[in-house]
Amino acid sequence: ATTITATLSAKSALHVTVTLVMSGTESADFTLPLTLTIPAGSLGTVVTLATIDDTLYENDETVVIDIDTVTNGTEKNGQQRETVTILNNDPPPTATLSVGSVLINEDAGTTTTAVTATLSTLSGLPVTVTLSKGGTAIDNTDYNLESTILVPAGTNSGFTLLSAKGDFLDEFDETVLVSISALTNGSNGSVEQTVTIIDDDPLPVVSLTVGSPTLNEDAGSSTSVT
Repeated sequence: ATTITATLSAKSALHVTVTLVMSGTESADFTLPLTLTIPAGSLGTVVTLATIDDTLYENDETVVIDIDTVTNGTEKNGQQRETVTILNNDPPPTATLSVGSVLINEDAGTTTTAVTATLSTLSGLPVTVTLSKGGTAIDNTDYNLESTILVPAGTNSGFTLLSAKGDFLDEFDETVLVSISALTNGSNGSVEQTVTIIDDDPLPVVSLTVGSPTLNEDAGSSTSVT
């Protein structure tokens, strides 16, 4: 808390009323009476600007206080303006990753899963989560996944989709390893997540053919087997 003082240049036989106007931070972050009354015969009065604590990680905020009107007095030459800065005292939220499904199909059925970033608490600032991708699957070849997740201010989570890209190759199942590589307005509390892309292409069919079904016994006779 801090005090706001209205002071007269000389005592008055009348009550002097000073009306304030504010700009800057939303008034939900503090309380301040907008009217100051200086009793007759007094030189000044004091009111208190008190902050309201919250749990939001946010930027430092400012309150700009001006005199709007004066009854039974006049404002000193030049605008009477005071600025108070409210310092943020809350830690940044911690972000963790999760996936909707650890198994997805390559071509048919469930081929996508959500990758979700969840904050430990609501934040007054947007949180950008940058993802690191690894594993045996190749980004943009075997799957698609955005590199960032945005958690808007005032919410506690955001997500993006990991989508498998089908092909016609019979191959081993492949893994996608997803972790947090960087954060804006947050801290990393996550562990690596693994999603397995299940190959659902059929096994190749092997067939044999020969160039000629009959050969001469004589040396040098041959045929191809394919």
